Amino acid sequence: MRSLAFGLLPVGEGRIPTSPAGRSRLGGKRNTIMCLAYPMKIIKINGTSALVEAMGVEKDVDISLIENPEINDRLIIHAGFAIEKLSPEDADNVEKTWNELIEFLEKK
Repeated sequence: MRSLAFGLLPVGEGRIPTSPAGRSRLGGKRNTIMCLAYPMKIIKINGTSALVEAMGVEKDVDISLIENPEINDRLIIHAGFAIEKLSPEDADNVEKTWNELIEFLEKK
């Protein structure tokens, strides 16, 4: 089953090996895990907040930084704030790349 938290790549659970301190052990080095965003689609707007969805996960986020947000826009979310509106082409490309990565990691 896929998981998503605020548009971030799922870690642990055998997908990305982590130390008990939550640091990646990829490449034999201990690195801080980087947050990577997955586009989330606006499904409902209420003032300066919106309900967004990606991969079956819904979150309430602040959209006050986005110019003219509309239903079905796809956004990059960071720490509960929409920080960028993607063009449909860019969102499709990002989602395709993420889906390929997730499929690859699930095979391991």
